[in-house]
Parts: sequence; C-alpha cells; structure tokens
Amino acid sequence: MKSVILTLLGLIYLQETLFANDQNAFLNISDQFSCEISSLHPTQMSVGMIEVREKENEITSTNIKHFKTKHPIPTVVGPNSLLYIIDHHHLARAYLESDIESGICVIYANYFDLTPDAFWLEMNQKGWVYPYDQNGHLQPISSLPLQVKDLQDDPYRSLAGAVRDANGYNKNTTPFAEFQWANFFRTRIQIKYFESNLKSSTVKEGIALALSPQAAGLPGYNYP
Repeated sequence: MKSVILTLLGLIYLQETLFANDQNAFLNISDQFSCEISSLHPTQMSVGMIEVREKENEITSTNIKHFKTKHPIPTVVGPNSLLYIIDHHHLARAYLESDIESGICVIYANYFDLTPDAFWLEMNQKGWVYPYDQNGHLQPISSLPLQVKDLQDDPYRSLAGAVRDANGYNKNTTPFAEFQWANFFRTRIQIKYFESNLKSSTVKEGIALALSPQAAGLPGYNYP
C-alpha cells in the first residue's frame, strides 16, 4: 500500500512539473514571474562559493521581497519548455543556501520549439553558455549540472569577483568575463585558503596582476 501511495505522489509531482513546463512555452521576452530555484537549469558549471556566502549575507540583511524584485534572474526557455538561468548563478545558489526556494525570473528569450542541438548552438552564439569546469577545462554540454545546487566551487572565480569589487578591473557586459579573469589568475596565483575566505594578501596580489600589462586584453582591463 505504501509503495502505491508513493507511486501516486510521484505521478502527481510529474504531472505538476510537466504542466509548469508547458506554461513556460507561452512566456514572452521581459515577462517576470516567481520561479522555483530548483527548476532552473544552469548554463555554467561552477560558482565562487566565497561570493555566494557574501550574497547570502546581503540577502539576510535586507527585505527579501524587495530584493527579489530588484534582482530578477535572467532566464531562457529551452526545449521541453525547461528554464535555463543565464546569469545570477551566484544569487540563485545563495537563495538555496539560505533556504529560500524561489526568486523572480525574467525571460530573455523563448526557444521552446528548438531542437536541443539548435538550442545549444543559439545559446553559444549568444554567449549564454560556459561549459568549463571548476578547473577551467572545457567539458561537453551534457556535463552541465542539472540544478543550481550541483554547481561546483571554483575559488579562482571568487578571487576574480574580489579583485573586481576592489576596482582591479571594471565590471562589464562581456559574457562570463569573471571566468576569463579566474583563468588568468589560475595560472599565476596559488590560493591556499578558500571556501570560507580569501587572504587579503591573495586579493592584493590579484589586484596587482589585474593592473599589470599581463592582463591587457582581458574584459574590463584598467589601462594605467
């Protein structure tokens, strides 16, 4: 009897999920709506967990309803009407770490009618997918995590964020710019402590490198 009940509950959940996905097919560009973080599919493989912790602190010190409205999560509707998050992965992960199950999403494009191959080709052309792992190695699209909770920690992405916030380079609109900086630092700086904090000396070393001629050509480079 117990197995029958569990099976029925599973079918109900599946039907609700399929219905929600079907509704996504009718979403238009710029539409904003409440979305479950667990339903969002990442378009990158890692985040900087130190930056996630900082966003957690920011979330807990503000009016969460107002914060969600002010910081909508950019998303794209893909094949099978699934929602793909194309920015604010750190924020989405911070919501989960703070036991906040939903956010406000905003639609940037609706590709529900594309085949998977055509979808990922379009996403790549738009600069909306970054299939590199936490060590900076290119991986197949099939290796992208299915949920935000599965994003891996890249401490060099945290360092890139810290250097940016310290004006080591300018925040800009280049897709996944911080990961380019993370890869730049990855081959030049050894991070001994990560996950909970970054040593100030490590950040200072990152700033010095970011302002050096070695960083010329990277997005947001501050020319001396």
